[in-house]
Amino acid sequence: MADQPTGHPNVQVKFQEFLDGWLIRQQDLFDGLILAIKPENIHKSDDQHQTLIDEVLCHYKQYYEEKSIAAREDVFLFFSTVVHFFRKNFPLDWWV
Repeated sequence: MADQPTGHPNVQVKFQEFLDGWLIRQQDLFDGLILAIKPENIHKSDDQHQTLIDEVLCHYKQYYEEKSIAAREDVFLFFSTVVHFFRKNFPLDWWV
């Protein structure tokens, strides 16, 4: 058997493209959170901090929405990584 996950390539590609952009945005938000807790930024209003927190929560909501959409199209896509890991690290003869 091949070591690559199976599934619909268009779903995999579409989700991977989303994830690539999502991870870049996540890093930007993380950097913003780190900046927000620096001593020189503590004086900022609660509204400014709340806006950043709302953006982070919205960002994660977007991830789970996209993941849910992709899973409806190809549920195996989200289990294939786990299956691949166990198949690679725990060959069938290990279970016998």
